[in-house]
Amino acid sequence: MLPCELRTVRPGVGLTDEAFARLRKVLEARAGQRYPELRVEVVEDGVLLYGRTDCYYAKQLAQHVAGEFIGAPVLANRIEVLASECE
Repeated sequence: MLPCELRTVRPGVGLTDEAFARLRKVLEARAGQRYPELRVEVVEDGVLLYGRTDCYYAKQLAQHVAGEFIGAPVLANRIEVLASECE
């Protein structure tokens, strides 16, 4: 299992470790799901999301919340859905 991480590709833009931890908390509280391998990359034009979750709803919510939280468009949501329905 990959650790959760934040990667900033664009110098001077991105999230601090503290802001990334807050983003994870907000996502997990709103979705009622965990994102065990969440990776957020802030690149020049926006945000890239990677990881795994249990349902499609949590994947879409992550995209919405991350884009709002960071204030940039989500260019790619590569969060893998492991099951078809949320519990």
